[in-house]
Amino acid sequence: MTEPAPAIPGADPRARAARAPGTATLRVVPPLETARPLATARPATATRRPIHVVVAVGMTAGLYALSLAGVTALQSATDAQLAADRAPAAGAVAQLKSTHDAMEGSLDRLASAYAKVANGYQAITDGIVGHEQALAALRQQVEAAAGSAAALSVPSLSRLPAVSGSAVTVRSRPVANACTTASGKPC
Repeated sequence: MTEPAPAIPGADPRARAARAPGTATLRVVPPLETARPLATARPATATRRPIHVVVAVGMTAGLYALSLAGVTALQSATDAQLAADRAPAAGAVAQLKSTHDAMEGSLDRLASAYAKVANGYQAITDGIVGHEQALAALRQQVEAAAGSAAALSVPSLSRLPAVSGSAVTVRSRPVANACTTASGKPC
């Protein structure tokens, strides 16, 4: 892009150099036979923009930035007010959380105590089952012993004779001769 542009046929290169940048002159278009092909056409030069366009773009960007700052300030004030309005609710939520944690700890302790009691009950149940088995074995032994005793043919005992006798009962008071000084009287 820094190479010099080829000269247009019929144009005076000295006249082009004497021209000031940004000034344009009208020329006659060269005939098609002597014109360059479109692919090698000279690139267009950057045109200068007037200063008022640059100022307008700058002012627009500045006003946009200022409006964004204002919206941010309003949003910040609204957020601060919202946080202040929700502060009591935040305290209640914190208290609810601590109460929930305490209740959860209490439930954990109760569940642990319940499991301990359930294990004790299971041990008692196992002991009862063991005693029932021992009683069943003892019942079998007693039945076997009763069967053995019945097979022994022991004579039955007759009734013993009744003893008749008289018993003397005394219904009078015994004589007591005792003296105490507890009443304050001498004996």
